[in-house]
Amino acid sequence: MSITNYWIESVKKLVKQPTEFFDQVEERGNLQFALSFAAISGAVGAFLSGVIASTGYLGEPLAIPFILLLAPILGLIVGVIGLLINAGLIHIAVYLFGERGFTRTSEAVTYATAANALLAWIPFLGPLLAFIAVIFLEVKGLKQFHNLSTGKALIAAFFPIILGFVAIVAITALFLGGMTALMGTTA
Repeated sequence: MSITNYWIESVKKLVKQPTEFFDQVEERGNLQFALSFAAISGAVGAFLSGVIASTGYLGEPLAIPFILLLAPILGLIVGVIGLLINAGLIHIAVYLFGERGFTRTSEAVTYATAANALLAWIPFLGPLLAFIAVIFLEVKGLKQFHNLSTGKALIAAFFPIILGFVAIVAITALFLGGMTALMGTTA
């Protein structure tokens, strides 16, 4: 079965029966598979977003084909890079819990990218729905692939968000501290 057909069949199962999907999915043990799956998710999601975005350019007929051609290419690239970053950060937490196997983590995370592709493009509520679905599927996958408890899988799934929040707070504190020091020395 081609990766595209596998993506379509996986999405159907993930939508209808996510728990059964993760119980039955076979271990690929192949990072190339995870990257390919994420690339398809990124391209599909970007194309759907491009369709919505292109409705704002109806007065610019040349912009529509450009958006619809460029969006999937960029989505493909962002999907792969996003998977590597997200899976890498999640795997740090998984590793801290004593589990090994980056490929298994990347597979758990890559299946969740399908939810993002299907939901994030929907105006207004889509990004929130996609976020919830992605976290849900990441937790399901991490529990199954690494035998983690629900709590540990939740911590691992939220680890990139927590790390990002901590980084923003630290950068803001450094910036405000630097500004305060500058203002104090020039007065």
